[in-house]
Amino acid sequence: MGGKTAEAISALKQHLRRGRFVTPDVTEEYESLNNSYLSGFENDLTPACIFLPTSKDEVAVFVRTIRPFRDDVQFAIRAAGRQPLPGCANVQGGITVDLRSLAGIQLRDGTVQVPVGDTWGAVYQYLEPHGLGVTGGKSTTCGIGGLATQGGLSFFSSREGFICDNVVNFEVVVASGEILNANAQEIPDLWVALRGGGNNLGM
Repeated sequence: MGGKTAEAISALKQHLRRGRFVTPDVTEEYESLNNSYLSGFENDLTPACIFLPTSKDEVAVFVRTIRPFRDDVQFAIRAAGRQPLPGCANVQGGITVDLRSLAGIQLRDGTVQVPVGDTWGAVYQYLEPHGLGVTGGKSTTCGIGGLATQGGLSFFSSREGFICDNVVNFEVVVASGEILNANAQEIPDLWVALRGGGNNLGM
């Protein structure tokens, strides 16, 4: 582990005293988390630390704390970890932010609110008793973050378009550490950019 990476992890632990940080010395848990990607190429990468936030506020604190180290420490963002290419959702020697704990689907006024840590299978199970469906992934193990921001095909795409076309609001932590809502009325340019922009514009 490089000196700057160690400094960054120390700063994060100081600002996120209740945060969950898993390092390689916690062998069993670290290996379980790091070997759960769809792609073996991603599993082969070994971050210096895996951070598992439990709220959007913890994600925001992470971003604000890591900013002074941005030129020296690499970090990656993982939702469900289904992207196949190495480096998409894991990083060698840096810090991986694993969003799996950000879960809890809600239905309000005919709109489903889906946290990034859930899978499409969980969404379908939640909506079925209500007699509802959603333009989501074709596999129940697919994650929310990748498909909802990179395009995404569903069983309804011939009628409803891409998955990202059906997102009415993104709640996103941007590079400043602010938590923003992007939709047709608020920050519409970011809303449009996120519909196909992937993880380049926030988390």
